[in-house]
Amino acid sequence: TALLATLLATLLAACASDGDSPSLPDDLDVIATTPASGTIAGTPFTLGTRFMNVSGGDLYVDLLPEAAADCTLDETDGRYPFIIFFVPPAAGRYDLDFGTQTVTFVDAPSNNLIVSAGVIQIDSVTADTVTGGLHVFDAEFGEINGRFDGQLCFSN
Repeated sequence: TALLATLLATLLAACASDGDSPSLPDDLDVIATTPASGTIAGTPFTLGTRFMNVSGGDLYVDLLPEAAADCTLDETDGRYPFIIFFVPPAAGRYDLDFGTQTVTFVDAPSNNLIVSAGVIQIDSVTADTVTGGLHVFDAEFGEINGRFDGQLCFSN
């Protein structure tokens, strides 16, 4: 009976771990060449404008769905959903990890959905522009994949 109890416990643990960890997309490390799009909390998202700035040693990025010139709207505009993240202001690939690098989906006032699976790629940061992309995923909150190239609003 001890052997049967051990086998049963092992089987239950395997089933529980399979159900607790939803599978990630196989291509999560691949960033699409099209503008960032996908879904946030069940709502379609397509990149409309960017508000990107360098401040305090970080590159801050707001990706908003409204079609407008870069640097004219930011997260205080009241349009949802939108995306916020910050990374070092340098070219590099930044893997998401809950403890060190995340992306925030905002689908309503004061509703921040933290995404910790995926990658942000910064190709370049100049005095005037940022080029990059991201592919991020959360089984509950959604998936965004694509480019966010645009104007750097300011740097201090």
